[in-house]
Parts: sequence; structure tokens; C-alpha cells
Amino acid sequence: MKSTFESQQFQPGFAQRLAYEKALNDWLRDYEFKYFYTLTFRSDVSVHKARATLNHFAQRLSRRAFGDSWKSPDFPMNRVSLVAGLERQASSRLHWHVAMQPLDHSRRLSSIVLVELAVRECWAASGGSPQQLDFQVINKNEDDKVVSYSMKQVKYDTDTFYEEWFSRQ
Repeated sequence: MKSTFESQQFQPGFAQRLAYEKALNDWLRDYEFKYFYTLTFRSDVSVHKARATLNHFAQRLSRRAFGDSWKSPDFPMNRVSLVAGLERQASSRLHWHVAMQPLDHSRRLSSIVLVELAVRECWAASGGSPQQLDFQVINKNEDDKVVSYSMKQVKYDTDTFYEEWFSRQ
């Protein structure tokens, strides 16, 4: 039998990570995602710094969308809901693939143009590169493909999945 990089011989635990990726995709398939964007860093950062920066970005975007009510435990829906997958570019710089749920309940970000502008500005304010930001609206038929694409690195490293801001809306 021919050995591939994905085989057990080269990567012990690969079958378990594949099962984890499939379970993750099956779970997220039950939720609606409306926006997909790629957040690229201006320079090399560690995985720890990348996670902290994404958290800071989500806080800024939540504040932009919902004002100070995003922090209130009385209004748990007043924050952005997203999942992300971390990936390295060929140049070894990290970037996030983000799938975000609709912001229909935000009065401040009431259009696609406003959401894109807020994402761009919040990412720049968090230290990311707004010039390399790729923002797209997801067609209803493409939810599964977007989530699968975002989570494709999970089969190699389960720590690339980021769900701290996913609120199951």
C-alpha cells in the first residue's frame, strides 16, 4: 500500500482528527452563516497572538454592531457570532478564515456594506491588514462549503479551530 502524508504511518492520530473535522462540519451545518472573510496579519505572529488578536477583533466588531450592550449578560445575542480556522500562507504568515452568522438583529450594521466596512475597520484597528481582507456574502446553498473550507486545517491540527465567539444563534 502506498503511504501518503495523511496516512497513519506519517501522522499518528490522523483518523481521529479526520473524525473530529467531520463531526465539527456536521455540527456547524445546523447553523446559518451569512459572511465569510479572510483576515491576514501584517507580519508574522504566533498562534497565541493570532488567537488573542481575533478575540480583540470580535470584541471591537461586537461593540460596533451593538454598542456597550454587547457586554451585558441580559442580552447574550448582542454580540457577533463566528467560527474561524487558522491557516498558514505559503509565506508562513498566519491568517484566519472566518464564517460569521447574520447580524440581522443589529440596528447599527443594517446592510452588507456597513458590515464589510466594520469588519475592515475593526480588523485594521486590531493590527491586521485591511488591504488583504477578502469579504464575501455566503449564498444559502454554500454554507456547508464555506464551513468546510474554514475548518480544513483541523485534520492536521485541532487547535486551529476557534469557536470562542460562536453563540449558536
